[in-house]
Amino acid sequence: MTETSSHRYKPRNIINAPNVKSSIFSRSQQRGDSENIQRWLDINRMVAPKYPALVKQPFLSLDHR
Repeated sequence: MTETSSHRYKPRNIINAPNVKSSIFSRSQQRGDSENIQRWLDINRMVAPKYPALVKQPFLSLDHR
């Protein structure tokens, strides 16, 4: 899969953090994720960018059912 500029990782900051968090929460609700999964996604959003090796590994699925 070829990366386009819109799909590359973009650092998060205080300006776009509320929008990012809202988008994560919205997609999580659409999938019907449990509250634990929603919290994990929020923590992962903050922690994973600090570890470049994790950012390069795609998530194949978040389907926990």
